[in-house]
Amino acid sequence: MFRQAGKISGDGTAGMRGITLVEMMVAVAVFAVVVAMALEMSLLASRATTDTVNRSVLEGEAEQTAVRLIESLSACTKLWSYTDTHFVVFSVPVDNDANGTVLDKGNMSTGLLPNIEWGAAAEDLSAPIPGGEIVYFFGGQGATDPETGQLGTFRTIVESVERMDINGDGDMNDSFDVGTICRRIAGATPAVIPVSGPNVIQRSGVSNYGKCIKHDNCTLNCISGKIFYLDGSYVMHVNLWMMKIPESRRPVLVHAHQQVYLRNQE
Repeated sequence: MFRQAGKISGDGTAGMRGITLVEMMVAVAVFAVVVAMALEMSLLASRATTDTVNRSVLEGEAEQTAVRLIESLSACTKLWSYTDTHFVVFSVPVDNDANGTVLDKGNMSTGLLPNIEWGAAAEDLSAPIPGGEIVYFFGGQGATDPETGQLGTFRTIVESVERMDINGDGDMNDSFDVGTICRRIAGATPAVIPVSGPNVIQRSGVSNYGKCIKHDNCTLNCISGKIFYLDGSYVMHVNLWMMKIPESRRPVLVHAHQQVYLRNQE
């Protein structure tokens, strides 16, 4: 005897049999796998997009800050002090004697030609400060004066603690101080203001400021880790390394470099 495969329909053809439980379970399992794969791909795409946005924003911030520093330095009259690392002190042309120019009167009777008058000036100052100095420096919270070592309190990121290779050099042996580029003008109110976001980095410890960020044993002539570096007598380099650790725990590290000829140097 043969078992009937299906009910005979009115036109003489066999009807389709129903889906068995096993077939339904297989279909559901396949669908679940497809959905899981789609979700994983969506998450990966979302993370990649977020990382790209984070990098783009940080690159823009680093570039804007470097350009702002270069624009201030481009009018430099006297470069008073620099350490090739984390701070620079300079002055710019100002009209100290209110004669309508940034040149003093000189002394024609003795053959002394007019000289540039120097001081401190900035867009946010109501008036220039005659004889003043502008200081840009790498500082932490509560920083007051880099020339006396008052750099404030930094947030320190240790790779071995965070369990991540922040600078991508293949190890987790590095640590970094995270701070801000600050400006100090004595006599201004307030004297110290931030000119960058709080994500500028240097290798931990003042004695390590200026060392290469990307490599542990870099060549002696590498200037990439030096925030301010005077090349010869008149070309000033500005290097900014900025870092963020987003919720994804994938660190974003960017570098911006600018340079300027100090055309008013004496």
